[in-house]
Amino acid sequence: MQSPIGEYLLSPSEDPVILAVNDCVLRSAGRSRESLVGQRLFAAFPGNPDDPGDTGVPALRSSLARVIATGLSDTLPLQRYPIRTTRPDGSEDFEERYWRAINIPIHDAEGRLVCIAHRTEDVTDQARVADALRSSTDRQTFQLNLADALHELESPEEIALTASAMLGEQLGITRVTYVEVDDVSSTFVQRHWEPRGSEPLSTERRRLDEFGPEVIATLRAGVPLVIRDVEQDPRTAPHKAAYASLGVRSNVAIPLIKGGHLGMVLSLQHDQPRDWTDAEIGLAVDVAARTWSAAENARAQMELRDASRRKDEFLAMLAHELRNPLAPISTAAELLSLQPMDEGRLQRTAAIITRQVRHMTGLVDDLLDVSRVTRGLVNLEESPQDMKTIVGNAAEQVRPLIEMQGHQLTLALAPVPAHVLGDGKRMVQVLSNLLNNAAKYTPPGGHIQLVTEVDEARVCVHVKDDGIGIPKDVQPRIFELFAQAERTPDRSQGGLGLGLALVRSLVELHGGTVSVASDGPGKGSCFTVTLPRLPEPAGSGQPASGPVPRPKGRALDVLVVDDNRDAAETLQLLLESAGHRVRIEHDPFRALEAAVAQPPQAAIIDIGLPAMDGYELVQRLRARPDTADGVYIALTGYGQAADRAKARDAGFDAHLVKPATPDDILALLERSSRVDGR
Repeated sequence: MQSPIGEYLLSPSEDPVILAVNDCVLRSAGRSRESLVGQRLFAAFPGNPDDPGDTGVPALRSSLARVIATGLSDTLPLQRYPIRTTRPDGSEDFEERYWRAINIPIHDAEGRLVCIAHRTEDVTDQARVADALRSSTDRQTFQLNLADALHELESPEEIALTASAMLGEQLGITRVTYVEVDDVSSTFVQRHWEPRGSEPLSTERRRLDEFGPEVIATLRAGVPLVIRDVEQDPRTAPHKAAYASLGVRSNVAIPLIKGGHLGMVLSLQHDQPRDWTDAEIGLAVDVAARTWSAAENARAQMELRDASRRKDEFLAMLAHELRNPLAPISTAAELLSLQPMDEGRLQRTAAIITRQVRHMTGLVDDLLDVSRVTRGLVNLEESPQDMKTIVGNAAEQVRPLIEMQGHQLTLALAPVPAHVLGDGKRMVQVLSNLLNNAAKYTPPGGHIQLVTEVDEARVCVHVKDDGIGIPKDVQPRIFELFAQAERTPDRSQGGLGLGLALVRSLVELHGGTVSVASDGPGKGSCFTVTLPRLPEPAGSGQPASGPVPRPKGRALDVLVVDDNRDAAETLQLLLESAGHRVRIEHDPFRALEAAVAQPPQAAIIDIGLPAMDGYELVQRLRARPDTADGVYIALTGYGQAADRAKARDAGFDAHLVKPATPDDILALLERSSRVDGR
């Protein structure tokens, strides 16, 4: 049996020479006897200058010195003494080893020290098991402490800072940061913990591509990134200046993918090269998961508290608004019961009751209307609409309030025709709400402007006033339900704060957007509605009856993608009867192949396709240079505002809800052939 104990015979000096070795030494070190015998011990087994935890050389020197000085054996405690090894590619590295050792003096017959027997036992496996047990206990203790610390926190920012501070202190590293990534603009900013007394890190926004394409690709794939040495790793070495600007020499990065995009990164940073252990990487992954979960829960709790606060404010507001008309109604009823009235007083009292009942009815109607619209329960009766007519009707509805307030209303309409596809009644409601809003929040004698702008693709309507303005912090929430309570806490303007929420919902149902701009209190405000433009209709703007007309634009190569064969074939017949060249596919993958083989000028795509939905199909088409510029129309049964927004974000040019009228479909294709010259 081969001995598990390695033994050297060493010359008795401060820099001993290896006189002999047994086979166990050769097996452990992976060396030959010829390469060791005659060599100086510390030249053959040097310490690792880059490893501050390598104390093997100084400990062994001290032990040998004690043996020489006392003539007695000396036992060393457990030693971490990495040994230099040669990789298959010829490069050298240090392999971590743990040893137990004893140095025994050997004397001649006269008692002179002639050599020292250095006996070693490689206990690396046992040491690693013991270290793993300690690490597991430390990790469990850390996780419990982290859970306790995060449990009491309510702010996502506090949660991230606390977790990163605890992780940094646990690992003894330079810095832990949470990197907020804007994957669309490919930029990021760091929110971080640093030890006290360290140099603060800049929080300026940086570009991802400064730090290496392979690094960013790894993170976008959701894979943890481990860099031992920025200057040596081929993925980061060409970009080492960017890392140096952040004081980073080694790094572990744990990505968070949200909605298919890189959203956040937990970054462990050290200012020296570092051999990150599996335990450290695993701890970082665990902390990232726990922190993101805690932060999301905290954010959800904040939203619930905010929703509860807004609900309470709304109920108080509703009670106030209902009491206002109830008071005169109650008083009028009391007057009617007290004594007989002459005809004039009776009519005045009846008029008061009628006005206040009408006001209460309007409040209830507003509540029901916004509920239906925001839940997607409103069916739009769409047809081509002339914006001049819409503007005129809206201005007529609001004129009594404007005149009562003494405002001056100016209409500045674009000279060119401006037609949109929409529900005329609802579009009048949008503009009348904005005009009503401007009249209410502009002091008497103010100025209100309604301006339209038209280009080839859009119609924009601006409603401007020189009224009380909107604080900057309120503007991002101005289209939320009940936001009016925050604008006018004195409730002097009345209303339930529903108008702008209703405006946004209706505009989005029409495939448009609405925005607000204000320089702040007292500076007035401007609301802008943007809608897709239709070409000028041939007739009065009402839906035509009779045969489907051929398009006035050029005939297009159209690809129809729908897994419903009957729907696809009837649409093919419609388009061909209008002069277009049509191909149909029922499978999205075959559709993609067909589009690549012969790029269509336009494609009408169902959303609910098997295996790959219409959103993914249009994204793939947009991603290819040969199909990126096509006109893509979603034809789907999904018709809520969120569905329209999702279609727009995916890359669709238009969104039609089934069953779409032939006129609507052909009008979109006609506009495409005119605008794009196809």
